[in-house]
Amino acid sequence: MRYDKKYWILFPPFIITALVLAIYLPAEKRFYSPFVGIAFWITYYCWKYIENKRSTK
Repeated sequence: MRYDKKYWILFPPFIITALVLAIYLPAEKRFYSPFVGIAFWITYYCWKYIENKRSTK
């Protein structure tokens, strides 16, 4: 994963979004910020799946 380009393209925007949400959301809604991490992994694995599907055709 250290050299996976897809990971490093997606990671900065998602981590910045999670940090901004954790800082600026009201205290009762801060629990929404970890969902950004879940969205990151879903996006990452979907991208890998689509890329693998295209390369096998």
